[in-house]
Amino acid sequence: MGKRRGAVETPQVWKGIQALAPFLVPIASLTPAARNARTHPERNLVAIAASLSGFGQTKPIVHREGVVIAGNGTLAAAIRLGWTQLAAVALENVTEVEAAAYGLADNKTGVLAEWDFQTVAELFRELPEDLFPFTGFADFEISPLLMADWTPPAVKEPVATAVDVVTITVNREQWTVIERAISDARATAAEPTMTAGRALVVICSAFTNVPE
Repeated sequence: MGKRRGAVETPQVWKGIQALAPFLVPIASLTPAARNARTHPERNLVAIAASLSGFGQTKPIVHREGVVIAGNGTLAAAIRLGWTQLAAVALENVTEVEAAAYGLADNKTGVLAEWDFQTVAELFRELPEDLFPFTGFADFEISPLLMADWTPPAVKEPVATAVDVVTITVNREQWTVIERAISDARATAAEPTMTAGRALVVICSAFTNVPE
């Protein structure tokens, strides 16, 4: 893989973006947090080391008086790569307790994020395969994403069911009685917009004890 544009390498084999060069400090001057709440298993360190090797350091780690508050995994991976320098910024004007709180926040805010796997799949389809190892995703995770069909399922339109219609012939006097009954049913149910058909169902159910 060729040298990335904007990257810089020092005699100490550190690799990163030019803007971080002024913040380089000897790794020997940095101490891992004694009580780091987030552990870094082997797979995590391998992924961080791969990212540093492929892209270089793109953001500084954070320390307080030399003790790393945010970026302990980066420090461990850099040591594994043989780096003797690392870009770091000091967390100033904070107490040890406040620094610990910041360390928790830095880790927790990242954990609260969620993956949009459809977007992840789209991004991987656009990436050349030689960049896959630097993403932190394993082959067994990438393959299903690339094979997945993210097309939304077709929505089936509801099929209208046929309704049997019965025609009843009544005279004017009978219809007057029916209209009055419909009006009473609407008033009783407090549904002034109740359809005539619905009102007749309510009326008939009351006399036949048949559930509506």
